[in-house]
Amino acid sequence: MDCAFSLRIVTTTHHQAAPVPGLDVCHSEFRSTPVYRVPVLRIFGATPAGQKTCMHVHGIFPYLYVPHDGPLPTTRYLQQFAASLDKALNIALNRANSPAQHVYKIAVVAGIPMYGYHAEEQAFLKIFLYNPNMVKKVADLLLGGAVMNRAFQPHESHIPYHQQVFIDYNLYGMNLLHTAAVKFRRPDNDIRLEVTEDIFLSFLNVVFFLDNLGGNPGLAALWEDERQRRTQRGDSCSLTPPDSPLRESISWTDSETALQERLRNIIQELNPAVYVVLFICVHFIDACVVGSPADSPHSSQSTLILSDDEEVDDPLICESSILRVVSSSQSFSHPSASSPPGEHLPQPL
Repeated sequence: MDCAFSLRIVTTTHHQAAPVPGLDVCHSEFRSTPVYRVPVLRIFGATPAGQKTCMHVHGIFPYLYVPHDGPLPTTRYLQQFAASLDKALNIALNRANSPAQHVYKIAVVAGIPMYGYHAEEQAFLKIFLYNPNMVKKVADLLLGGAVMNRAFQPHESHIPYHQQVFIDYNLYGMNLLHTAAVKFRRPDNDIRLEVTEDIFLSFLNVVFFLDNLGGNPGLAALWEDERQRRTQRGDSCSLTPPDSPLRESISWTDSETALQERLRNIIQELNPAVYVVLFICVHFIDACVVGSPADSPHSSQSTLILSDDEEVDDPLICESSILRVVSSSQSFSHPSASSPPGEHLPQPL
């Protein structure tokens, strides 16, 4: 895939803005409501030619996971879950009568929980929010049992929004971001930038990463910089990594031999049919995995959409749990740059 634009990442910020048609989602099919405020990630850096640039990235929503037990949830359950989260968060923010929506969408994904040992994948609910500042608050309410009359263990709620984007799309500081399509803005005399542009989820870094599995992306960037420096100096010799030095065989110590024998005996006692030590290898799979960028809010994964003839059940919340979470959680102890009331709700005609 051809790269249309590259930017070396220096720093990032984000803000809430009104959706731009053609760049942002303007209607939530899951909630069947218009979208009024969306997160926009701003990446500041420079092009390979040295032009100062601000890139506005649209279409990436913050998210967290909660495990789901039992059969796959129905559309009605997911809608009630989203409505319950909205209601609980509004009460926690002292806006009990506000109809504001904070949940953009909930998708069903599969993954392996990070807590405890699990041999197989389990179902998770991937909760997309409009405002990154609400992720920690939502996680505290879920963990405190304020929603659906039970406690949920949040996953990946501790990862900041910027870092979440970097992980999902294989981005890291001071390295080049590659994109397939950009829209340039007109120059603004009040901004000391040479290039200002907008993009919508067209990162190519993930594609480059999947094409070079097994390598160290940090070292690959260093080798690429060295190739560019040699090209500028007119050095035409090929640059290849040095061969790995020979490694002499090292005999085990007495303690290592004793520990290996002890481990072998333990395994044979637990299962006489097992005579080898199995090593678990991390591997990439094409299936839906927790934290995979394939689970972005605009991917081809199955999304449950509420039909016009279905009604959403009343929110299921526990007000005593909400008050307990608000009084004990640090995320509610200080006012945050949250969304103004009703920013995600249809305005009255």
